[in-house]
Amino acid sequence: MVEKEEQNLTKRFVSIGAENLLYWSRNVGQSGEVELIDYIGGDGTVERVATAGHGVSIFPENPEQKDLINYLTTNGIFQPFKSVQLKFSIQAPIEVALDFVYDPSVNVNEYSLRYSSALETNFLPSVGDIALGLEGKDLKSKAEKIYSILSNSRIASFKNYEELININMARELARTGLGIDQNTRFYWKIDLASLANFVKRQKSLSYNKCRLSDEYVYAVLQTAAETAPFSWDALMNT
Repeated sequence: MVEKEEQNLTKRFVSIGAENLLYWSRNVGQSGEVELIDYIGGDGTVERVATAGHGVSIFPENPEQKDLINYLTTNGIFQPFKSVQLKFSIQAPIEVALDFVYDPSVNVNEYSLRYSSALETNFLPSVGDIALGLEGKDLKSKAEKIYSILSNSRIASFKNYEELININMARELARTGLGIDQNTRFYWKIDLASLANFVKRQKSLSYNKCRLSDEYVYAVLQTAAETAPFSWDALMNT
């Protein structure tokens, strides 16, 4: 039997920042993960696409890469940034995942509870986080009671789910008792320009969102900033 030879060579543009992050899982929250599993391009790609598509003559003479990229965003030329693409594997509570999977600019393939069993992980806010959302006196006692209710409910719902699976109930029906605290996993692909818009939208809504959502957005934007630092900085400052 001939062993398959591993190939690490590539002729495509390589982003050193992205290469350092590939297949490194960032831990987010209690049991969440954000992992870069593939990418296309970086700052050099944006520069090449811009000069090929728009012609060198429209840009200042012999610009530095950073200056050229800033020129693009300043003059509303965003198409070259769409040539840079990032693909993530994300594990997050369903309530957080909804912000990611329903964005119109992304390509998503989600872990299916119709064909697979539910992950045995979930999000449960701490007593301290619960207390932050309460008013009145004796906040710690109230928060501890709420935490106990949520925790017991979580344990009971997952136990019921497992029991339904064991008696061969259809998975798409058995899952109906699980809450939005249940973790899901999905592949999430997006181009750099759309990712910048996504991050800006999420930041504008952060006053009305669980802080956990912000942690996932931060993990994604950190990856983008490492992959194409000049481009990301220019997009976020537009």
